[in-house]
Amino acid sequence: GTKPLTFKNYFVYGMGNFASQLSWTMVGTYLSLFYTDVFGLSVGAVAMLMLVAKIWDGINDPMMGTLMERTHTKWGRFRPYIFAGAPLLVVFTILTFTVPGFGDTGKLVYAYITYIGLGMAYTVTNVPYTALPAVMTRDPKEINRLNAAQMMGMTIGQIVLNLFVLKLVLWIGNGDQAAGYRGTAAVLAFIALPVFWA
Repeated sequence: GTKPLTFKNYFVYGMGNFASQLSWTMVGTYLSLFYTDVFGLSVGAVAMLMLVAKIWDGINDPMMGTLMERTHTKWGRFRPYIFAGAPLLVVFTILTFTVPGFGDTGKLVYAYITYIGLGMAYTVTNVPYTALPAVMTRDPKEINRLNAAQMMGMTIGQIVLNLFVLKLVLWIGNGDQAAGYRGTAAVLAFIALPVFWA
């Protein structure tokens, strides 16, 4: 039989969703604001971008699931993706919150590439992450506890972010919103990386 999971297993697994939120809550809560107020996109352009990214996600997620099912490595089926996906998530989080020195069309293209790239990096990291409980244990009670730990990690991540992000943006940017957002995204992304790898 397998050894029962320890508190540490639950804690570390729950922290994974905390790490996800460091990137994703920042995107979900502040990206539209950043795109319109700092980046300089119109509300319509932002809405269209979010729609296109959503549609692509719907195609991309099942593809990722199929890919994982066919993966067999000595580190397991899921871990290599989390390991490779986490640094990509860091890079794309920072790029998404960076204002490039392009013209309007260039900026829009840049926004599409970085935001959709971010979504894909998130998929590569998160689809296997949420699939992990099923391979960590066969005990339904333990699977429930892992899922509860993940939900707690998510909730704590969202609360922490909503409390501190705008303060960090002001503090890091010191009056320069573009620098503030980019710096905040970088700080959060780099905190998230080791947590994902754990």
